[in-house]
Amino acid sequence: GVPQEKANIELVQFQAKMKAYTPRPKHLMKEEPVKTIIQGVLSLSTAEQVLRVEQELIQMYKTLNETKEELEYYKALDSSSKLQEFVWDEAFERLADQDGEPRLFFLGFGDGKHIPRFLRSKESRIENQQLTKREVELMIKEIWRAKKEVDDVAKNTEGDRRTDLKNFMFTYLMQTYKTAEGVTAVAYNLLWGLKQYEYDADIEMFLHVLIDVVDEEVVHDQVKLLDDFCFLLRALDDKTNGRVLGAITLADFEGLLQEFFYSKTDAQIAELVEAAEEDLRVKAPDQWDQKVVAYEFLFEEDDNFDQGPFAECVRDQHLR
Repeated sequence: GVPQEKANIELVQFQAKMKAYTPRPKHLMKEEPVKTIIQGVLSLSTAEQVLRVEQELIQMYKTLNETKEELEYYKALDSSSKLQEFVWDEAFERLADQDGEPRLFFLGFGDGKHIPRFLRSKESRIENQQLTKREVELMIKEIWRAKKEVDDVAKNTEGDRRTDLKNFMFTYLMQTYKTAEGVTAVAYNLLWGLKQYEYDADIEMFLHVLIDVVDEEVVHDQVKLLDDFCFLLRALDDKTNGRVLGAITLADFEGLLQEFFYSKTDAQIAELVEAAEEDLRVKAPDQWDQKVVAYEFLFEEDDNFDQGPFAECVRDQHLR
């Protein structure tokens, strides 16, 4: 449909932007002599002089911090090469915001064998592109899609075996962005985005699979769970209404919840009903007031690929 076509166009545009990107930007400090800066300041009004000096001091402070970080980077690189295990928490700390502001650039984690291949880099200045949540969601959807293709082929030839996501990341990024510099740029920016938007269920799940907190099977279980429940909703809709209208009574909806999620407690079922109400009082309030559940709305994604409270609740309960 139109939303998917729009997403595909955005993905192509995003990939083109990142392919054109080089991970080592020009130094942020202006290369004009101090004398030229002073002459430029003196030609301004007093208020403008104060503002210009303030801007130059801020820029010098940022540059000093960058240089300090770069020196610390080389020290850390030497010590990390002696490690035998990659520590994700330390990696995320290296990407974290500083003083409440996103870093201007990232420092590569090194090229030791203990580092996941897609993150091996000695680059000391990888520019932070500050990806939007939508860009991150587009990327992980495309990665899952590409990985499924590879896994399906492997399943037919090698049996029921999935590629490890960390290993697949390098293959995918190299095939898509062609160069080691491109892989580095996208990998570090994506990792920053995954941590930045971890509050989102899809992004959190991708991150947890990537760092081996959750098995990938859980992702596929969740997708199947929602697909199966949606299928039964439509079947019940067709049976009770004579055709699929996209809506059933609240009583039928609650009954199907209890039947489908038979292992859940009454409190969990009530939580799902409350989540559906929160969703539909916004999306289909008139029908909800008549105790009719317009269930198709429960599975929709918005422009940021966010699902509503009901779908999020189902997924959260599945992880408990």
